[in-house]
Parts: sequence; structure tokens; C-alpha cells
Amino acid sequence: MPSAFELELDAHNGTLTPTTSAATTTYTTEELDNPLQFWACVLGSDPEHSSTSSFVSPSGRTIELQAWPEDPTWNDRIRSEISNALPKLEDLVGRGLPGTGPIVVREVSTAELGGTYAGTFDPEASIARVSEVFQAGTVAHELSHSWFNDSLFVDRWLSEGSAEWARATVTDDPCGDPGEFPGTGHPRLATWEFAGPRASVQELEVVGYEYGAACYLVSTLAGEVGPDRMHDVLGALMD
Repeated sequence: MPSAFELELDAHNGTLTPTTSAATTTYTTEELDNPLQFWACVLGSDPEHSSTSSFVSPSGRTIELQAWPEDPTWNDRIRSEISNALPKLEDLVGRGLPGTGPIVVREVSTAELGGTYAGTFDPEASIARVSEVFQAGTVAHELSHSWFNDSLFVDRWLSEGSAEWARATVTDDPCGDPGEFPGTGHPRLATWEFAGPRASVQELEVVGYEYGAACYLVSTLAGEVGPDRMHDVLGALMD
């Protein structure tokens, strides 16, 4: 592999050891007793050779966009969404994006996200990974996790519901009543379920319901208290 690539390796029934020479890194296994039982999953990215552009939020936080150079359409769409969402998000929450240093928004393959999610956000590394398959609102949702994450809420539904409320508000795409629960029994947002790479249709519907229901609850609360009191509520939580 080119040495500039950032790799995630998941080897089974053996180990992979890297050796770098010049600009190439070679991964080899030890001598295997059962070579046909060995397998590995490899995900690679090359952010150093991305098409990079920067934005600055009204509060002064830098957003760095890293797009694949061969994907200008994705780049243009995400640039537009960041430009539109940034000031609206900070105004909605009532404070600037937390932290220091740039927040990276990086284009990644769908496989890197498990094949089921449109994006993820790592608040410790300040990196939003967004699928190559563009979905409107994804960047607004992931940037909202700068505020709404496990450091603020214990329950996942509050983090996801708040991020979806923020996305829905700044993109003018309100959350409606999620309707009938598609799973078995009664919905339990406190025991948030995740979709794996081989999730069934029903499992995906349940996860979609969770996001919709969490957004509906937070949006209803925000509508009841109004923007000024919502600022007060969020400020009390974050201070």
C-alpha cells in the first residue's frame, strides 16, 4: 500500500506486520499453519491528497473539508451545505462550536461507515466522516454532534435526537410524528439499537424509527419552550 494511506486493518487467524520502504508499506503474516483460514478487512484513506477547503464559523471555529479529488460533485454539495448550515447551527444552539483547532469533514467510502450509516462524528478527534453517497443534511447532523454527544448526555437518544432537531431546523426539514413502531413490542429509546453491516430490513426500519422519534421529541420540546428558553436549557447543560 502507498505509505501515505491511513489504514484500518482487521486480521483474523493471523497477524499482519508492516514494513515500509520508500513510499510503500508492505503487510506480511507470519508462517501460517492454515493459510486458507486467514482473512483480513482493509480500509484505507489518503487525506493528504484530498481536495481541501476551509470555512470559518461566525464564532471563529475552522472547518476543513477533505474531499476526493475525483469527486467534484460531492465536494460542491458539501461545501454548499457547510456554508449554509454553520451560521444557522451556532445561532440555533446559542453558542459557538466548542473546542479548538479545526473540525475535519472527510469524504469516506460507504464501507468505512459499515454500509448502513451516512456519517459519523468523533468529538475527541473532531472528525466527521461523511459517506461518498451524498445525503442532504448529513453534515449539519454530524457537526451538531460537536455539542450533542456522550459528554453532554448519558442516553444516546438525546444526543441523536438533539442533532436531528438541529439538522431539521437549519435545513427546514421538520421532524414529523414517527408513526407506528416497526419492531416488536414497544419502542425503548433508552436502549438505543444500532444497525450492523448485515442489518435486516426490519432492523433498518427500527433504527430509522429511533432517529425519527428522538428528533420528534426534542423538536416538540423546543417548539414548546421557544428559542430563547431553549438557549437557556442548552446553556445550563453545557456550562
